[in-house]
Amino acid sequence: MISRTRKSILFMSFTLIIIFLCMLFKDQIKLNIKNNEFCNKVFFLINNEINNVRKNIIRKHVNLDKNQLLLYSPSTSELEIYSLLPDNNILTTKFIKKDWGTWNIQGWYIVSDNNIPSKSLHLLAGGGTDWEYVFRVAKNFGDAYVFSGGNHGRESLEDIRLLNAEDGSELKLQPGEKVKINALKIVENTFLTFDEALTQKYSEVQRTYIIFPTKILLETDFNFIYDVYMGTSYVCMFPTTKEHGRYIRFDDTARTYETPKSGDTLTENGHTNYLGYEKSLSATIWGDSVYKYEFKIQIDNIDMVDGFKNKLKTFYWDVNKIGNKLYFSKFDNDEYKKIEAGTTWHNVSSWEINLKN
Repeated sequence: MISRTRKSILFMSFTLIIIFLCMLFKDQIKLNIKNNEFCNKVFFLINNEINNVRKNIIRKHVNLDKNQLLLYSPSTSELEIYSLLPDNNILTTKFIKKDWGTWNIQGWYIVSDNNIPSKSLHLLAGGGTDWEYVFRVAKNFGDAYVFSGGNHGRESLEDIRLLNAEDGSELKLQPGEKVKINALKIVENTFLTFDEALTQKYSEVQRTYIIFPTKILLETDFNFIYDVYMGTSYVCMFPTTKEHGRYIRFDDTARTYETPKSGDTLTENGHTNYLGYEKSLSATIWGDSVYKYEFKIQIDNIDMVDGFKNKLKTFYWDVNKIGNKLYFSKFDNDEYKKIEAGTTWHNVSSWEINLKN
């Protein structure tokens, strides 16, 4: 039986012969290689086959199946998770430990040097801004709001465990060590506070991440232990570059929006360019990049966006000349919504990367 790689090499050899004949007899048959539709298609096909061969070589080089994850810890404050995408490019999912102890999603990246661990990563999404949640809170009605949670601080780690999601066994990953599994579960217990000193707690939180080769699933459970007033808050987000996220479709309303291209923005001179304000629990995002991916982001609980009663609802922010960001929002700043002690919230968020049709 002929291997897939050998078939690709035979196909390329055949198409190269056709190209050579096109060039050899172009005067006789009056072909212009640059403008001839047939030869352009041949060039396109052979380029695809070259990419297929390269990706198959990459797949064998990294010794990773498409249903596997390879975990690698560069240091005590970083976690890199490598997996293969459907096009055989290598995806890196990164988590990073913040100064106040919590571990947050850092981003999705494509490996550019075909190595694990990689020293050359191309950013798809993230890069240091929040995915999970962030709340605007005040201890008393009318007080100035402060951000609490995620990259904004006012959240502290209680404990964290890394588990094999299939059998529940605990993983003790050491810096420099590599481990292969099919799915990773991260269980992180934290608490949220009003103050940066982390002394005035208002909620206990359990985050349960399950990481698959092309998807992150997050369950968040909040147990409010102190009354808190909330303004506009965000229960799930997705930051991406304009290169990979210029367009968005709000799936529940089927409305599509387009932001300025990479290098441009309408957020300037005091104007914040928000798009959407849609009643949608799901969105699909894509761009003009040579990497043909789309991102599917969703939450499962309409109560987590307060039934879309607030002004912003689900919206897309044209942040700057480089990036955009999706927000699922809850409450309004002028409302000072009181969340009483004893209240519990449960949410499931997911972020998935697929090949674009």
